[in-house]
Formats: sequence, structure tokens, C-alpha cells
Amino acid sequence: MEPNTQDDLAAQEAAAREYRPKLQGPLIGEKMPSHVITEEYAKADQVYVAKTIALPETYSSYRPVQGDGNCGWRAIGYGYFETLIQQGDVALVQSELQRLTALNQYLSSVGGYDDMVYEPMSEETIELLGDIAANMVDPLTAMSILTNKFNDPNSANSIIYHLRLLAASWLRENAETYEAFTAAEGGIQPYCNDVLERVDREIEHLGIVSLIAALVAKSTPIDFPKRRTIKIL
Repeated sequence: MEPNTQDDLAAQEAAAREYRPKLQGPLIGEKMPSHVITEEYAKADQVYVAKTIALPETYSSYRPVQGDGNCGWRAIGYGYFETLIQQGDVALVQSELQRLTALNQYLSSVGGYDDMVYEPMSEETIELLGDIAANMVDPLTAMSILTNKFNDPNSANSIIYHLRLLAASWLRENAETYEAFTAAEGGIQPYCNDVLERVDREIEHLGIVSLIAALVAKSTPIDFPKRRTIKIL
């Protein structure tokens, strides 16, 4: 008897969707010099060799980020908090704490989320900002608090989902401008539901635009260093 090709294909597709690689290492790693990437790709395709040789000229260091579906969100979120610590300005951190607390109303009125959905998530973000503000006199302690929080799956997942909700709310607010970019996904609402809000779904360009606009663009001016640290390996 010949195998049922349709059933076989369906089984293979289901297995592919459900496959989860066994990932090792921390969710956010320690800072490393970017020439490590250059050395790692030294014998790779020449295109990669050329790009990685130039990498240290712009990025002095990087942090390896676990390559699950949240890695882009995690990298941007961690970079936001790390940059606040690097500023050394406790008033700036306190200002951001107040702003993000006030954005709970934004999540409700613009995003359309129930407070039972966003409050447990935003509380983790606000608590982290409070802990950072309380330890700004000792940047090493503040960085340790940040890294530990982002390496704790429960805390990190809550913060990341808070970021997803902020990005989705901003995109809904600006639906008229970005509707055409989500046509393939069925429009803004399905895109927010299926792409931005879905757990373990990797961030895309439109998600990056929305997250940066919601998290950084409206904030108190932050002086990002010229020699930046790339977060995603």
C-alpha cells in the first residue's frame, strides 16, 4: 500500500511547527569584544568575512542573546535599560519609570487591552526601573540587577510581553500610516494579534519601528553612545 502523501506532508508540517531546538546558555550573555565574531567567521564565505572584519570599527562589543523567538525583543529591551544605566542619571531613570507607568492608560485606551492583561507585565518593567533607580550610585550593581532580571525566564517573559503590547498599541494608533505594510497579514489588527502579540514570534522590521517609537522615541532624550554595542549575535 502506498503511503498517504497528504497525511505525510501534514504530519511533517505539524512537526516543523512544533519543533523547538534545545537552546543552551543564558538568555543574555556577558559583554564580549566584537572581534570574537570576526575570528569566528574568518574561514566563512568571503562576504561574511568582509562584513565581520568591519564590525569592530562600528561596534566595540556585543552580548550573545539566546536565539529563541524572543531574541530581538530581548535585545532591544535589554539595550534600553543598559543605556539608561550608562547615562548615570537617576533623574532620567525616575522620569522613565513615571512615563512607563503612565503608559498603562495608553495600553488600555489605544491598545484596547484589559488591565488584567497588561498590569502583571508592566509591573515587572516598572519594578526593574525602580530597582535600577535605587542602585544608580553603583552601576555594577544596577547592571547585575538588570542582567539577572533578563536571565530569569518569568521576569524576562513578562517584560518582553509588555514591550510587545506597547509596540502593538503604537501600531494601532498609527494604523492609517502602516496599513499598507501589513496587507499580506490581513491588516493592522491581525498583524498585531498574530505577529506582535504572539509569544515566541520573532520581531520584524515593522515591530522594531513600533517598539522604538513607543519605548524610546517619546522618552526623555537619551544619549546613546557612538561606539555602540550590538546585542544580537
